[in-house]
Amino acid sequence: MRFLLLSSPQPRVELPGEFAPPAVVDLRPVDWERELALIADMGEQRTGGYSVRVLGVKVESGQALVDLEVRRPAPGGLVTQAITHPACLARIPRAGLAPGARIRVRDQQGDVLADLPAPPA
Repeated sequence: MRFLLLSSPQPRVELPGEFAPPAVVDLRPVDWERELALIADMGEQRTGGYSVRVLGVKVESGQALVDLEVRRPAPGGLVTQAITHPACLARIPRAGLAPGARIRVRDQQGDVLADLPAPPA
């Protein structure tokens, strides 16, 4: 899984793939003055059954915590044969982030997937 942390305005991000056109993440909903954008990208997958979605975002004690639900198909399970590119957008409030803040990303089991430095204010 790959994470892109963005702090400057842009309307969209294209996530390249090898076998399909780029997946596009729409960034127009982000209020760039008040928020950062974090894209969680599972990359191009050759079957269905993969997904990622935001469960919650909170800022406490000057740090940000992003909780994701990450799904992968069970070994030997039935899946569609299709190229997919699961990704999601988390909007992180700038308010409350301390100088030198960290952004910790966890999955539904509480496992840390990433610990990223927040961009300077």
